[in-house]
Amino acid sequence: MSDQKPHVEHLDVQPFLQTVCDGMQVGELLCRDNFNLHDAMIAVEIGDSKMDVGLRRGDTRSLGELIAAGLAPVDISLESQLAVIDKLMCMEATWHNGVVLSQTVFTSLYLLDTARLENTNPVLHATALGIRSTCTLLHDGIVAGQVVDDEDMLLHSFGFRLDSPGSKSVKIAIAALQNVIETLRKTTDTDTTEDVQDIQAIISRFQFRIILLQLLDATYPATEKSIALAAELCRKACEVLDSFSKFKILSSEILDSVPGFCPEVHRKAMGLVPPRSVTVPSFNNAVQHWKDTLQLLGDACSWLGSCTRWRDLRSNLVSFAATPKNLPIARSLVHRAIVSPIKNAQNAAAAAHAAQAATDSKQSTADGNTDATSNLNNSGAAKKLEELPKWCPSPSMFAAEFGWPSDPASSISSPDAAMFIEQCAIAVQGWCHTMCLNRCRQRRRLRRLLEDWRNMTDHAFNAESSGGVQDYFTQHKWNWQAVDGENNPLAGPVTAWVESEAAKTMGAHIMLGFQLDLYYPYEYCVMYWYCDYLYGSEQGAMEELANMRPKLIVAGNKHRGSGGGSVGKGKKQGRVGSSLSATTASLAAKHEEESVAATSMVLKVDRMMCQAMMRLCLGLEWLNLLPSPPARPFNTEKEHFVSRFSSFEQLIRPPPLSYEDFKRSTNPGEITPQRVLLAAYEALATAQSTIAALEASPVIKQLPEYQRKHVNGMKRIAMQNMMGVKLLVTSLGDGGGINSKSAVIKGGGGKEAPPAFVVGWDFKVAFQHSAVAFYPALVLKTKK
Repeated sequence: MSDQKPHVEHLDVQPFLQTVCDGMQVGELLCRDNFNLHDAMIAVEIGDSKMDVGLRRGDTRSLGELIAAGLAPVDISLESQLAVIDKLMCMEATWHNGVVLSQTVFTSLYLLDTARLENTNPVLHATALGIRSTCTLLHDGIVAGQVVDDEDMLLHSFGFRLDSPGSKSVKIAIAALQNVIETLRKTTDTDTTEDVQDIQAIISRFQFRIILLQLLDATYPATEKSIALAAELCRKACEVLDSFSKFKILSSEILDSVPGFCPEVHRKAMGLVPPRSVTVPSFNNAVQHWKDTLQLLGDACSWLGSCTRWRDLRSNLVSFAATPKNLPIARSLVHRAIVSPIKNAQNAAAAAHAAQAATDSKQSTADGNTDATSNLNNSGAAKKLEELPKWCPSPSMFAAEFGWPSDPASSISSPDAAMFIEQCAIAVQGWCHTMCLNRCRQRRRLRRLLEDWRNMTDHAFNAESSGGVQDYFTQHKWNWQAVDGENNPLAGPVTAWVESEAAKTMGAHIMLGFQLDLYYPYEYCVMYWYCDYLYGSEQGAMEELANMRPKLIVAGNKHRGSGGGSVGKGKKQGRVGSSLSATTASLAAKHEEESVAATSMVLKVDRMMCQAMMRLCLGLEWLNLLPSPPARPFNTEKEHFVSRFSSFEQLIRPPPLSYEDFKRSTNPGEITPQRVLLAAYEALATAQSTIAALEASPVIKQLPEYQRKHVNGMKRIAMQNMMGVKLLVTSLGDGGGINSKSAVIKGGGGKEAPPAFVVGWDFKVAFQHSAVAFYPALVLKTKK
């Protein structure tokens, strides 16, 4: 091959490019057959240091080169060591808020090479071990929680290694932190005042880190003992965080200039992507972030330990999901605590099942009976599921809803009932997963959960149709008579329970759209119209189920001795035990009755608020006070209705509503806008009177905290909206008083004269007080 180089002639294209640029306006892009929009955007990115990461990839030095250059010195003052600790705590908060580890915590060169710190700087060595173990535990816990996506928190490590899973590295880190604390305490007597302040601050940070590691290690595996321990550790960690203010706090300027941090150390491993801008919070904000996370997690551990029934788990998870600072760490660890015991029990049962199958196979081969099938004993699997923590959604939890034994297949001879509670546990596990997602993903998942409740309706019908379940309800005095054939309206206790749960899911799906700002104001009418129907279905199903339950009548104490004769000790204890059992059952029945009554009153208030909002929106629309819907060139109003509610059509109970139902319900006929507004006022007044009756009733104590808060929010909103409606009606011309229901609103030329207001909606109070239902306050502003 010839060594002669080809002739290359370089041409100057700058004049040509300048001519093209001079002929283009600002904002224009060049477009030719061989230069499309994609090529134009690449040309914009090339050469821009903020977008073209490839410009800087060759300038990045390796970890060894950075350390050799003196960017991570080990011989630094105590104040600088404290600054490193505090800066890493700030970086942790930055990671939790959505920036990858490679741009936050692991920009610290000390964390990437801990071996060189072991004999040179024990404080930094213990710090690095503690931070690495914390990140590993959080990373593994969030991955196992399966509720966090990239929009919540980024878990990519881009090649660098975290610690190995398990408690070994955690114990090493805790031991290193404790050893440093002991060493520092021994030196406080001989050091200067300034050094003592730094030492006390370092000790307080290490104490927090030790408790945090113990806490994160205690949350898995989740047992009743470990969750109680985790709740106590959360409280202790928050107390240590509060004590930080008593010790030295370094300024932001010192933290910004601390040695040992290099943002570019992982640049070559991160790929050709623009680096995300990193905003590091202040140390005080980082401390507050940790405190919010631990308080939320500690509260969750407390109510997990107290959950014994499905309704307790549901109410606590609904409140937890609505927490304003619903942090991904707490959501992940809570979901893992709910689901991981079930998975562990299922895996253990499957292993026992396989081992039993292998043993039976060997036994049948030894006996020469190779064709015999093994009759496996599933009691081990059932026992594993019965040993679950009491908060886990298991079949026994839902069998208790109807007073069934935990194994209805054998105890009441109903395999269909056993299938129902098994499928119910699976469906509710999916619901628990949904409640631990962020609000946006939660709404989408609620829509998908409707398929589960559709299937549960079929399982409920099969269970109620079985003879074992019907005989059980008859023997235990349930107020329900099953009707065979087509006359059975699917209205038994089990189906009523499923309908109530399905209605809750449908209503939550609609209401979350308000919190996520997914609806236009002109859509509020149809949304609240549908929610009114769903709340009515939920209320009806709940009251129907309550009426079917057996009524507990506790007789007076007839076990009294006669004629002054003595009573045997054994008989006396038996009667006392029986009396206590009856009293406990009576109190439970009273508690159940009051809980149903209180929840029914809350649903009645919700219905009144929905009706008021629907009528208010109709009146404002007819007065042309609401923004008109945008033009729909591709779909009609009916098609838009179908797109909003098509997922509901798969359900049997509650029956879905149609667009025609909506038009019939909102057909104005000869009703004037003023009369519609007055009807909205009446609904708000009814809501207020119902709230007053609920507040005066002792049954309000049976409501969960989030529902009591919701009631207070509706009270405020109803009062404000009544004032707004009254002002609107009064301003609508002659005879516009709030009590003048027959007044006809006429303006010049016989046309309706809308008031001179600009209408708006304010959800601030609703979002502060409510967890699942959101009603806006009417805002009226005078037109200028």
